[in-house]
Amino acid sequence: MSAALDYFGTTRPQDGNDDGIAAPDIGCHEVPDPTPPLAPVHRFYNFTNNPHFFTPSLEEANSVIANYPNVFRYEGICYYTNPANNTQPLYRFYNRVSASHFYTASLDEANHILVTWPTIFQLDGQTYSVNPGPVANSVPVYRFFNKTNGSHFYTSSAEEADRVIATWPHIYTFEGPAFWLGQ
Repeated sequence: MSAALDYFGTTRPQDGNDDGIAAPDIGCHEVPDPTPPLAPVHRFYNFTNNPHFFTPSLEEANSVIANYPNVFRYEGICYYTNPANNTQPLYRFYNRVSASHFYTASLDEANHILVTWPTIFQLDGQTYSVNPGPVANSVPVYRFFNKTNGSHFYTSSAEEADRVIATWPHIYTFEGPAFWLGQ
């Protein structure tokens, strides 16, 4: 007779191999962990003109670190995305005037930018997936407009957002949540 719970506390038996038969497997756990791995998003600070740059690509992050040490300071992983709980592409634009990046989960906003400011913004493409509105178990990413250099600032930290609002109201206009990260 087998134990009622596996090593991780999962109820036994289950149909761990999807063969239609609920039988204990021979390993120390009943079924694989159903939680998909979280994908990190890296944040850089551009100390030449003060905006931030975000990328989910470790290859791109390493390239920025190696090729632009006099422009960007790596700040680490700013948040994680769960690919299974984020359905909308996040569009990344390069602003040729402010030498910064703009991010939006709104296809309407992305199209508006392309039509309205084709000489200012260059579409870099889709960078990672998010949610355009709040969903269960999601975290908002707040967007601020920098009135002095025309760039945008993004943070998933409510504390950091509150600090920006309290400390630099003459520099940043709070635009609210830009998108949500399903966890």
